[in-house]
Amino acid sequence: MNCIKCGKEYGSGLNYCPHCGNPTEGENPHNNSINNHKTEGDNAKSDIDSKTTITINVPAVKTDILKTKINFFSEARILSIIGLVLGALFIVMLLLTLMTYNSFNTSNLSNYDALLGSMGTFLKVVPILFYVALFLIMCLFTLSIINNVRYRDIRTVLFSIIISITLLIMLLNMKFMHVLHVLINTDASTIFSKNISASFIADMYKLAENPDSATHKFMIMLICGIAIFVYSIYLFIVFKGKTQIKCNKISLKELSQPVPLAETKLSKSYGNTDNMCNSDILDSTVSNEVTCDEKSIETKILEKKTSKKQKFIAFTILALMIASIGGYILWDNFLNVTKLDLTSNIKLTYSGRSGEASISNIDNKIKYDKSDAQIEDFVKSVRYDYSNSSKLKNGDKVTVTAVYDKAKAKELKLKILNPSKKIKVANLPHRFSSADKVSSEIVDIAKEYGTSKLKDNYVSDEYNTYNFNYYGTYFLQSKKEDMVVAVFKLTDKEKGFDDSITTSTNYYYYALKDVDSGSNKKTLKEDEFFLNYGLLDIDGTYITTEPEIVPALSSWYGETVSKVTKLK
Repeated sequence: MNCIKCGKEYGSGLNYCPHCGNPTEGENPHNNSINNHKTEGDNAKSDIDSKTTITINVPAVKTDILKTKINFFSEARILSIIGLVLGALFIVMLLLTLMTYNSFNTSNLSNYDALLGSMGTFLKVVPILFYVALFLIMCLFTLSIINNVRYRDIRTVLFSIIISITLLIMLLNMKFMHVLHVLINTDASTIFSKNISASFIADMYKLAENPDSATHKFMIMLICGIAIFVYSIYLFIVFKGKTQIKCNKISLKELSQPVPLAETKLSKSYGNTDNMCNSDILDSTVSNEVTCDEKSIETKILEKKTSKKQKFIAFTILALMIASIGGYILWDNFLNVTKLDLTSNIKLTYSGRSGEASISNIDNKIKYDKSDAQIEDFVKSVRYDYSNSSKLKNGDKVTVTAVYDKAKAKELKLKILNPSKKIKVANLPHRFSSADKVSSEIVDIAKEYGTSKLKDNYVSDEYNTYNFNYYGTYFLQSKKEDMVVAVFKLTDKEKGFDDSITTSTNYYYYALKDVDSGSNKKTLKEDEFFLNYGLLDIDGTYITTEPEIVPALSSWYGETVSKVTKLK
């Protein structure tokens, strides 16, 4: 015989279709009772009170125990409970991972064993939780598929999609978890010995070369796990204390539009009662007696329509999911970073005077956590480029740009502040524009050094008596350099063999070469490169009178002196 509802064939003598549960047309006392009642109901439909209770005695249906349990565990309410447990595991993994990440960043370690010791028990627990979650999600995926086949409910279909995406990402993380598990449970000597397979070593180095990929996949998995947790809360609220409705097809309209009451044909035929009522009757294992009336059936059918409260909850949960994912992305990319200023504290050192100076050194005290070995290595790898490094003069602006490994900075989650800086060149020594700009310090140095040199070179004895007097200091300007020259009047009284005395007068000079605004006692050392001294002459003839001083200085030392000025 064929069922009048689903069209499938069933054996004789059955009161209910074994495929869909619809009452059969076979001869049965209960069927006759129901059919007689249907006829009477058709003739006296208007006389039936809406509150009339119709009692139908349904014989117990022998259902396979395994199938019954599978149907029970595939109910949306049970799926939501399993999803909550699974989501809780993902949240615990997320917390442990964040704690481990912070512990790893704050440690400054140089060997493998010390590194594993710093991680402690955190990473030992994560692989265990991962494999437990993997088992649960595979079970949840299977039960959700069964639920989709039975009920075709769009809400649980969406749940299955989230579960399948998470399961796929978890499978992609299997290799990472395996490597992590082996690393945590194996010491360094064993890892680098021949006791470890070559494939594991290859996997380990592959992960080490591209840690960002493994980290991103793991974090995406945790985000999907949290999505399962949030959506499970929604399903638990929607199906708490309610029976899931069988839908004709997977569509949102099935939730928003109730099945018309006319289709139930309650008054005409109890064999065509709504699927929900039949499913409730067939799934009932507590009692063989089910009570239905028109108003209760109408109420159950209207439950199929999603209430405004449920819609509000659904949209709230969806908004929370989007906000959580967006919040994590915002936090991970903009807030979970270490700020590193590469140029604010830069100081440049120059060599040479204004117009001829060049950068000789750079000093940059970058502030960072020196306990973090990775950031310390990154800072040491930074080098600097200059927009201009030679022929600098006061007032010039030099742009210093930090050159660094951007991929490494992204890996370490470093937010680089001020990657470049403009520095104004200042305080460079410069040539004196006129004699009155020469400092008194330089004049005193020339006089002091000159006096000392005269005392060393001209020492009186029984034949010569030397006397010298400071005559003055002159400022000499030439094309290449400027000089400050101290001039002394030297008198020599020489005693002859006949005791006769011969007196001669010469002018002695002591010169500071290449002076500028930066010249001082520290820079003007007694070095032949900076100093020169001797008797003044003109074309090899020593001068003996004061008017000859300026002409002698003008041709001094073979330099063409453009101007000679006596300093006050």
